[in-house]
Amino acid sequence: MSDAVSFPEIDTSYWQVKDKTWIAERKSQWETIEPRLKTGMNKTQRAMSIIKRYFLKSIMPDFEALSDWKSDFRHLDLFCFIWLHPSRDKQVLKKLRDAYMHSPLVGESDVWLGIGGFLREGK
Repeated sequence: MSDAVSFPEIDTSYWQVKDKTWIAERKSQWETIEPRLKTGMNKTQRAMSIIKRYFLKSIMPDFEALSDWKSDFRHLDLFCFIWLHPSRDKQVLKKLRDAYMHSPLVGESDVWLGIGGFLREGK
């Protein structure tokens, strides 16, 4: 991955979508993640669909088209963006975090509410 991340265009090579074993593992992981997002973070079905596409296939939401979505429980917030990314490399995730937080396409609530949802679930 290069030094710069041009959010929302991210390096999708971390998703091994042609590897059947990798896909099967991700789908299995989703079975555990989905209820946590629904109950712990109150994600709607619409949000869940967007998040699932990102988790399984690296499909980023259209942040511009979704900019008028006014909800405390939006789609791919910062927490979900980092948590559900396949890489665990701190440098990769730090670059992604910084790009996300500085993108004009991302709302303030996408940053803070995602972190708050994570903290609420940790009770």
